[in-house]
Amino acid sequence: MSKPSNCSETSSITPQCQYYVVRKKRLCRMTVRPGRQYCGEHEPRPKTDNGKDDLRIPCPNDPKHTCYASKLKKHLSICNARQQQQPDYIILNINGSTDTEDCPRLPLSKIPLKTISKVIDKVNILYDKYLKDKIPMLSEKPIHTTVLDEFNDPGRTESSLRHLRQASRLLHVVENEGFVKPNTCFIELGAGKDYALRCITSTGVLDKVSGLALATCCHHRCERAACLASRPLQGLGIDAEDFNVLLGVVSWATCGDGRSRDARKRPLADSRTHTRTQTRAEVTDDDGENYGTKNLNLSQERREIIGKRAKMLLDWGRVLYLKELGFDARLVYYVSSTVSLENVCILAKKIS
Repeated sequence: MSKPSNCSETSSITPQCQYYVVRKKRLCRMTVRPGRQYCGEHEPRPKTDNGKDDLRIPCPNDPKHTCYASKLKKHLSICNARQQQQPDYIILNINGSTDTEDCPRLPLSKIPLKTISKVIDKVNILYDKYLKDKIPMLSEKPIHTTVLDEFNDPGRTESSLRHLRQASRLLHVVENEGFVKPNTCFIELGAGKDYALRCITSTGVLDKVSGLALATCCHHRCERAACLASRPLQGLGIDAEDFNVLLGVVSWATCGDGRSRDARKRPLADSRTHTRTQTRAEVTDDDGENYGTKNLNLSQERREIIGKRAKMLLDWGRVLYLKELGFDARLVYYVSSTVSLENVCILAKKIS
């Protein structure tokens, strides 16, 4: 559910969409054309030639976005999601996993409470053994010259600046790690983290790779059959069922506490009741067994800590995978959590 915004909670410099997305508790981050208040997705309905409101309909190419019904023909001709002829070197799912999923993932609300508790215990034990106090924070660096002009653009939104800070730090990282050399090809592999790892470690490619810097995120979107951390973590006691619970727990690190912006601005004393045990979905079967997370009795702060540990454990599994293939791999914090809550990076160098 979303609604138009009547507040001025936006940059005075940047033309940002004024549509307030209730589900995300913030304004839409799309930019708008000069003189407009809303992006194309949230612009109030225009009138058709007969005076009726024009309707926005799901795009037939990709229902994740919409277009005006009266302009559908034009939209389909320019839509970024339209079918286009691909060059020969693009092969569908070439870096996908050939493994089949033998343990379907379930939402936490359908998993027994005792199973969730068991996985949380494993997360804490493994974190304390392998990761506690062992992930260094990289020292701060000035904005890299490559992105400095973009960073100094007065029209940048704060979210855009945060993204540039991350890009800047990663540029410094690849330089400091010695990856910047003559006759070296640099490839940005996009958002598919395990697909990227599978690409650079595939036959015929692995021997050409000197190293990588991989800033991880979106762990909740992983699938066990495709995630390269699954097998190494299985060797540490995380079986298929545990792994799927892990994929549900990781979202606790970044999903927030459900409070509105106004509530978060209140003094701590005013919000104590909210930061205590959170109400979560729970069901009970015919045998009286509890399902879901309600009776875990975890504070929001504790949930976030467990979620972050679960994320780091998944990344540690990827590190172990790279170590098996001859890389000197490790985890680092490459930016502070004030820049991004997803602030862990995998660094790996091929051992010569």
